[in-house]
Amino acid sequence: MYYHYITEKVSAILHSEASKYYLSYFWWVLEPLLLLVVYYIVFGLLFERGGKGFITELMIGITVWGWFASSVSASMPSILESKGLINQVYAPKFIFPIIKITVCSFKQILAFLLLFVFLLALEKPSFYWLHFLPLMAIQLIVISGVGVLLAGLIPFLPDLKMLVQLGITMMMFLSGVFYTIERVPVEYREYFLYNPMANLIHQYRLILIHHQAPDYWSLSIIVLIFSMLLWLGLRMIRKFDRLYPRIV
Repeated sequence: MYYHYITEKVSAILHSEASKYYLSYFWWVLEPLLLLVVYYIVFGLLFERGGKGFITELMIGITVWGWFASSVSASMPSILESKGLINQVYAPKFIFPIIKITVCSFKQILAFLLLFVFLLALEKPSFYWLHFLPLMAIQLIVISGVGVLLAGLIPFLPDLKMLVQLGITMMMFLSGVFYTIERVPVEYREYFLYNPMANLIHQYRLILIHHQAPDYWSLSIIVLIFSMLLWLGLRMIRKFDRLYPRIV
Protein backbone atom coordinates (compact mmCIF):
# COMPACT_ATOMS: atom_id res chain seq x y z
CA MET A 1 0.00 0.00 0.00
CA TYR A 2 2.84 2.38 0.88
CA TYR A 3 5.29 1.04 -1.71
CA HIS A 4 4.62 3.87 -4.16
CA TYR A 5 4.95 6.51 -1.45
CA ILE A 6 8.31 5.06 -0.35
CA THR A 7 9.68 4.91 -3.90
CA GLU A 8 8.49 8.42 -4.74
CA LYS A 9 9.89 9.81 -1.49
CA VAL A 10 13.24 8.09 -2.04
CA SER A 11 13.39 9.46 -5.59
CA ALA A 12 12.53 12.96 -4.39
CA ILE A 13 15.20 12.90 -1.66
CA LEU A 14 17.88 11.68 -4.06
CA HIS A 15 16.99 14.32 -6.63
CA SER A 16 16.87 17.04 -3.99
CA GLU A 17 20.29 16.12 -2.61
CA ALA A 18 21.85 15.95 -6.06
CA SER A 19 20.36 19.27 -7.18
CA LYS A 20 22.09 21.15 -4.35
CA TYR A 21 25.52 20.78 -5.96
CA TYR A 22 27.02 21.59 -9.35
CA LEU A 23 28.53 18.10 -9.55
CA SER A 24 25.11 16.58 -8.80
CA TYR A 25 25.15 12.76 -8.53
CA PHE A 26 28.91 12.64 -9.09
CA TRP A 27 29.37 13.70 -5.45
CA TRP A 28 28.14 10.27 -4.34
CA VAL A 29 31.18 8.75 -6.05
CA LEU A 30 33.62 11.57 -5.30
CA GLU A 31 32.87 11.66 -1.56
CA PRO A 32 34.01 8.08 -0.73
CA LEU A 33 36.97 8.51 -3.07
CA LEU A 34 38.15 11.65 -1.27
CA LEU A 35 37.58 9.94 2.07
CA LEU A 36 39.79 7.07 0.96
CA VAL A 37 42.56 9.47 -0.06
CA VAL A 38 42.44 11.22 3.33
CA TYR A 39 42.58 7.95 5.31
CA TYR A 40 45.33 6.59 3.11
CA ILE A 41 47.47 9.69 3.68
CA VAL A 42 46.90 9.53 7.45
CA PHE A 43 47.22 5.79 8.07
CA GLY A 44 49.23 4.65 5.06
CA LEU A 45 51.76 7.46 4.78
CA LEU A 46 51.90 9.51 7.99
CA PHE A 47 51.46 6.59 10.42
CA GLU A 48 53.16 4.15 8.03
CA ARG A 49 50.52 1.48 8.63
CA GLY A 50 50.52 0.40 5.00
CA GLY A 51 52.08 -2.53 3.22
CA LYS A 52 51.25 -4.86 0.39
CA GLY A 53 47.53 -4.77 -0.33
CA PHE A 54 46.87 -2.04 2.25
CA ILE A 55 45.11 0.32 -0.14
CA THR A 56 42.73 -2.45 -1.25
CA GLU A 57 41.98 -3.50 2.33
CA LEU A 58 41.40 0.14 3.28
CA MET A 59 39.08 0.73 0.33
CA ILE A 60 36.93 -2.26 1.29
CA GLY A 61 36.85 -1.30 4.96
CA ILE A 62 35.86 2.31 4.31
CA THR A 63 33.21 1.42 1.72
CA VAL A 64 31.56 -1.27 3.84
CA TRP A 65 31.71 0.79 7.02
CA GLY A 66 30.42 3.92 5.28
CA TRP A 67 27.20 2.15 4.32
CA PHE A 68 26.55 1.09 7.91
CA ALA A 69 27.45 4.43 9.51
CA SER A 70 25.55 6.64 7.06
CA SER A 71 22.42 4.46 7.12
CA VAL A 72 22.21 4.21 10.91
CA SER A 73 22.96 7.93 11.36
CA ALA A 74 20.24 8.86 8.87
CA SER A 75 17.55 6.40 9.97
CA MET A 76 17.67 6.74 13.76
CA PRO A 77 16.21 10.32 13.89
CA SER A 78 13.86 9.68 10.93
CA ILE A 79 10.60 9.55 12.93
CA LEU A 80 11.60 12.52 15.07
CA GLU A 81 12.50 14.58 11.99
CA SER A 82 9.14 13.76 10.35
CA LYS A 83 7.07 15.42 13.06
CA GLY A 84 5.75 18.04 10.63
CA LEU A 85 4.21 15.35 8.45
CA ILE A 86 2.95 12.94 11.11
CA ASN A 87 1.20 15.77 12.95
CA GLN A 88 -0.78 16.62 9.81
CA VAL A 89 -1.64 13.29 8.16
CA TYR A 90 -1.48 9.68 9.20
CA ALA A 91 1.39 7.57 7.92
CA PRO A 92 2.74 4.36 9.45
CA LYS A 93 5.91 5.40 11.22
CA PHE A 94 7.99 2.41 10.16
CA ILE A 95 8.23 3.80 6.63
CA PHE A 96 10.46 6.70 7.72
CA PRO A 97 13.55 4.67 8.69
CA ILE A 98 12.96 2.44 5.65
CA ILE A 99 13.05 5.49 3.39
CA LYS A 100 16.32 6.71 4.91
CA ILE A 101 17.95 3.28 4.68
CA THR A 102 16.81 2.94 1.07
CA VAL A 103 18.27 6.34 0.15
CA CYS A 104 21.62 5.49 1.72
CA SER A 105 21.63 2.04 0.11
CA PHE A 106 20.97 3.48 -3.34
CA LYS A 107 23.90 5.87 -2.95
CA GLN A 108 25.99 2.99 -1.68
CA ILE A 109 25.51 1.11 -4.96
CA LEU A 110 27.59 3.79 -6.67
CA ALA A 111 30.26 3.47 -3.98
CA PHE A 112 30.37 -0.30 -4.50
CA LEU A 113 30.64 0.18 -8.27
CA LEU A 114 33.63 2.46 -7.64
CA LEU A 115 35.09 -0.23 -5.38
CA PHE A 116 34.82 -2.84 -8.13
CA VAL A 117 36.40 -0.54 -10.69
CA PHE A 118 39.26 -0.10 -8.26
CA LEU A 119 39.51 -3.85 -7.57
CA LEU A 120 39.54 -4.72 -11.28
CA ALA A 121 42.58 -2.48 -11.67
CA LEU A 122 44.49 -4.25 -8.89
CA GLU A 123 42.99 -7.71 -8.42
CA LYS A 124 42.18 -10.65 -10.66
CA PRO A 125 38.40 -11.35 -10.75
CA SER A 126 37.38 -14.52 -8.98
CA PHE A 127 34.40 -16.85 -8.73
CA TYR A 128 34.33 -15.99 -5.02
CA TRP A 129 33.23 -12.46 -5.91
CA LEU A 130 29.77 -13.96 -6.44
CA HIS A 131 29.44 -14.06 -2.65
CA PHE A 132 29.36 -10.26 -2.68
CA LEU A 133 25.58 -10.03 -3.12
CA PRO A 134 24.77 -12.38 -0.18
CA LEU A 135 27.12 -10.32 1.99
CA MET A 136 25.33 -7.14 0.91
CA ALA A 137 21.99 -8.71 1.83
CA ILE A 138 23.33 -9.72 5.24
CA GLN A 139 24.70 -6.24 5.86
CA LEU A 140 21.35 -4.73 4.87
CA ILE A 141 19.69 -6.88 7.56
CA VAL A 142 22.24 -5.60 10.11
CA ILE A 143 21.65 -1.99 9.06
CA SER A 144 17.86 -2.39 9.10
CA GLY A 145 17.85 -4.09 12.50
CA VAL A 146 19.89 -1.31 14.11
CA GLY A 147 18.33 1.58 12.19
CA VAL A 148 14.67 0.65 12.68
CA LEU A 149 15.11 -0.17 16.38
CA LEU A 150 16.87 3.14 17.05
CA ALA A 151 14.30 5.05 15.01
CA GLY A 152 11.60 3.71 17.34
CA LEU A 153 13.58 4.63 20.48
CA ILE A 154 14.90 8.09 19.62
CA PRO A 155 11.51 9.92 19.94
CA PHE A 156 11.35 8.72 23.57
CA LEU A 157 15.07 9.21 24.26
CA PRO A 158 16.38 12.06 22.03
CA ASP A 159 19.72 12.20 23.86
CA LEU A 160 20.36 8.61 22.81
CA LYS A 161 21.24 9.96 19.37
CA MET A 162 24.41 11.59 20.74
CA LEU A 163 25.45 8.39 22.51
CA VAL A 164 24.89 6.36 19.35
CA GLN A 165 27.02 8.74 17.29
CA LEU A 166 29.83 8.37 19.82
CA GLY A 167 29.34 4.62 19.72
CA ILE A 168 29.55 4.59 15.91
CA THR A 169 32.84 6.50 16.04
CA MET A 170 34.27 4.13 18.63
CA MET A 171 33.00 1.08 16.76
CA MET A 172 34.71 2.25 13.56
CA PHE A 173 38.12 1.82 15.21
CA LEU A 174 37.10 -1.57 16.63
CA SER A 175 35.80 -2.98 13.34
CA GLY A 176 39.02 -3.39 11.37
CA VAL A 177 38.38 -0.57 8.93
CA PHE A 178 42.04 0.49 9.04
CA TYR A 179 43.61 -2.89 9.77
CA THR A 180 43.05 -6.58 9.11
CA ILE A 181 42.34 -9.41 11.51
CA GLU A 182 45.97 -10.52 11.20
CA ARG A 183 46.99 -7.41 13.16
CA VAL A 184 44.73 -8.38 16.06
CA PRO A 185 46.51 -10.47 18.74
CA VAL A 186 45.67 -14.15 18.34
CA GLU A 187 44.07 -14.42 21.77
CA TYR A 188 41.59 -11.65 20.90
CA ARG A 189 40.65 -12.60 17.33
CA GLU A 190 37.65 -14.72 18.30
CA TYR A 191 36.23 -11.85 20.37
CA PHE A 192 37.07 -9.37 17.61
CA LEU A 193 34.78 -11.23 15.20
CA TYR A 194 31.90 -11.04 17.70
CA ASN A 195 31.60 -7.47 16.44
CA PRO A 196 29.19 -7.94 13.49
CA MET A 197 30.73 -5.16 11.40
CA ALA A 198 34.26 -6.46 12.03
CA ASN A 199 33.05 -9.88 10.91
CA LEU A 200 31.40 -8.49 7.78
CA ILE A 201 34.42 -6.41 6.77
CA HIS A 202 36.59 -9.49 7.26
CA GLN A 203 34.25 -11.59 5.09
CA TYR A 204 34.22 -8.97 2.31
CA ARG A 205 38.03 -9.00 2.30
CA LEU A 206 38.08 -12.80 2.22
CA ILE A 207 36.06 -12.99 -0.99
CA LEU A 208 37.46 -9.93 -2.76
CA ILE A 209 41.16 -10.14 -1.92
CA HIS A 210 41.94 -13.65 -0.67
CA HIS A 211 39.50 -15.50 -2.95
CA GLN A 212 37.97 -17.56 -0.17
CA ALA A 213 34.38 -18.41 0.69
CA PRO A 214 32.88 -16.47 3.61
CA ASP A 215 32.06 -18.12 6.91
CA TYR A 216 28.31 -18.51 6.49
CA TRP A 217 27.94 -20.15 9.90
CA SER A 218 29.01 -17.02 11.79
CA LEU A 219 27.07 -14.90 9.30
CA SER A 220 23.91 -16.93 9.91
CA ILE A 221 24.13 -16.06 13.60
CA ILE A 222 24.41 -12.38 12.66
CA VAL A 223 21.35 -12.71 10.41
CA LEU A 224 19.37 -14.35 13.21
CA ILE A 225 20.27 -11.72 15.82
CA PHE A 226 19.62 -8.70 13.62
CA SER A 227 16.46 -10.15 12.12
CA MET A 228 15.17 -10.38 15.67
CA LEU A 229 16.21 -6.77 16.30
CA LEU A 230 14.41 -5.71 13.12
CA TRP A 231 11.27 -7.57 14.18
CA LEU A 232 11.49 -6.00 17.63
CA GLY A 233 11.93 -2.52 16.16
CA LEU A 234 9.00 -2.89 13.77
CA ARG A 235 6.79 -4.25 16.53
CA MET A 236 7.70 -1.38 18.86
CA ILE A 237 7.04 1.24 16.18
CA ARG A 238 3.66 -0.29 15.36
CA LYS A 239 2.76 -0.45 19.04
CA PHE A 240 3.48 3.24 19.58
CA ASP A 241 2.32 4.32 16.11
CA ARG A 242 -0.43 6.60 17.47
CA LEU A 243 1.72 7.87 20.34
CA TYR A 244 4.59 9.30 18.28
CA PRO A 245 2.66 12.40 17.05
CA ARG A 246 2.14 13.44 20.68
CA ILE A 247 5.77 13.13 21.78
CA VAL A 248 7.82 14.32 18.82
